[in-house]
Amino acid sequence: MTKTLLGEGKYYELQVYRGDGNLEQEAIPFSGVLRQHYNPNIVLLLNNSLYFRKRSLAFEIRVDDILHVEELPAETAPDGVTVEKVKLWVKKGSTIVKMEPIVVSDEIGNESKK
Repeated sequence: MTKTLLGEGKYYELQVYRGDGNLEQEAIPFSGVLRQHYNPNIVLLLNNSLYFRKRSLAFEIRVDDILHVEELPAETAPDGVTVEKVKLWVKKGSTIVKMEPIVVSDEIGNESKK
């Protein structure tokens, strides 16, 4: 059985976990809002604060490294925007990219010149 993610546009099919062991021993959970990536083999997982708070994180995760997916309750912001949330169980030992926004300033710009 497969799980289809991203209800509109491009779809990602993930195999439902069928491992012999305990999922918590094989994978680490990451929760947030799923979005498409320009690479069809990667998904973006945005933590909910991206929609509702100033601090935010995003993760690039290879589809092949996802062992299991769970749908979580949707969240609604005060302005009425609702986002669907998921929990992705990512295989331990996988490499993912963690992205965090920064405010561009003289101090940050000067770091690249060092």
